[in-house]
Amino acid sequence: LSIQRRPTQPHISFLASQMQNGKWVLNGDSIRFDTNGNLQDGLHRLMACIKANTPFTTIVVFNLSPRAILTIDNQKRARRFSDVLDVTFGRIKYSTATASFINFVTEFKNGRYNMAIRGGMGIHGENAYNATDIFTKVDYFSDNYEQISLFVEENAKLYGVGMCSLKEKEFIGLKWVCSKKDSKMADDFFSKLSRGVGLEENTPIFYVFQKLTEARKKNVEKKDQLTDVEVINLVLKGFVLHCEGAKCRRFSVKKDLPELWDIN
Repeated sequence: LSIQRRPTQPHISFLASQMQNGKWVLNGDSIRFDTNGNLQDGLHRLMACIKANTPFTTIVVFNLSPRAILTIDNQKRARRFSDVLDVTFGRIKYSTATASFINFVTEFKNGRYNMAIRGGMGIHGENAYNATDIFTKVDYFSDNYEQISLFVEENAKLYGVGMCSLKEKEFIGLKWVCSKKDSKMADDFFSKLSRGVGLEENTPIFYVFQKLTEARKKNVEKKDQLTDVEVINLVLKGFVLHCEGAKCRRFSVKKDLPELWDIN
């Protein structure tokens, strides 16, 4: 018998995939039972094991007080990805910005911001996108350590002195993505977008800046709000038109991303 919270299917699916792919690691967390035989902790792991039809090694603790469940995961501070980077690589400069950047880029690569891949479901839908495991993120940073570190430091500074309405992870992450197409044009586009000064009217970048500024205002009308996916697509479409030297007062944004955004 389990007396835990209700299971979350996306989390079960993610753990099951980790077990099936041989990425499950014994970290000391235990499966816990109280003196009445009730399962106090480990429901998701056990359900994932059944779903994956794959055994996993774990520690099992019995005969806990029934009241022990009141202390499990209560007032617990989750380890952030920036903490993981600091522990793994030593304290790195701009660790929070780096962690946000890696989260963004790996999610982008997995299709979180592509409605075609996501099947039109919301960001938190069960099949919205494949979660990226911590090992893939750490390996991605390790393989590109110097390049990512220099890029994040340079663009965190650029973001800090600007007035861009993008979030920091969006700004740095999207500049990385656009740099894969044309690094010089990406420098030009995001430098102008950051500062928001000297922008020519009837240009894609002017429309992007205007649209983002309006959408991120407090108490903005619902029709002017932008989802995360719409923000990403707005910037990418604006960048493409900027590269082409297009002149326009506005432009439409599709729900899927163009094929050119291959950043592997």
